Amino acid sequence: MARPEAPIDYTVPELGRFGEHLRSMRHAAHLTYRDLASRTIWSAATLKRAASGKTLPSPTVAVQYVLGCLSVTDDHDAARTVMRLHREATEAVAEARRRSRRSTVLPKPQFARDEGDLSGALRDAWRRAGEPSFRAMERAVGGHGALPRSTAHAIAKGRTLPREIRHYILFLEACGISGSDLASWIHAWLRIRGCPSVADLRTASHWLKGSTRMTYLTLGGGLLGC
Repeated sequence: MARPEAPIDYTVPELGRFGEHLRSMRHAAHLTYRDLASRTIWSAATLKRAASGKTLPSPTVAVQYVLGCLSVTDDHDAARTVMRLHREATEAVAEARRRSRRSTVLPKPQFARDEGDLSGALRDAWRRAGEPSFRAMERAVGGHGALPRSTAHAIAKGRTLPREIRHYILFLEACGISGSDLASWIHAWLRIRGCPSVADLRTASHWLKGSTRMTYLTLGGGLLGC
């Protein structure tokens, strides 16, 4: 008699739900892992891990798992559900990894005395955000070249300060700092880098959103005399 499967790991709930759905598909098709392996290019051990909730299988493994079950159940709605759950699990696993890397150091732009200090505060903000990928940062602020990956990389690695206040604020937004939380950062920029030109003010304002734009315009264009 085969040993029962280990309980699904729900440490990352979305990953656990994904594994649960894979198992339910296999059970509905009345397949063992050995049966399922014979219908795919993957081993029974790989397919079993895919449904464990402990590790996220690659999309290729997930697709093969589904197709192996569908050859019996022919439930294509189930296939779409699995791929949606895989996307959700992928995002959740990425967020869990970011949380595990997240620094406890609180950035302190209000104490920055020069460009080196301000660069260090930006690095602290990136680490506190969990060191998000530069692709993810670009997407977070709308893509379309708003914050080029190369620029975000250079800022996060301390190689340069942004030349434009637009990139400075978008970098912070991509690190989860927005709205009124930007006040101390804008103060630091104005203190160390000086007032942006009118053209820079307008360009930056064009890219910023909601409460962030309001904070920026109030501090940059009014209270501090720019």
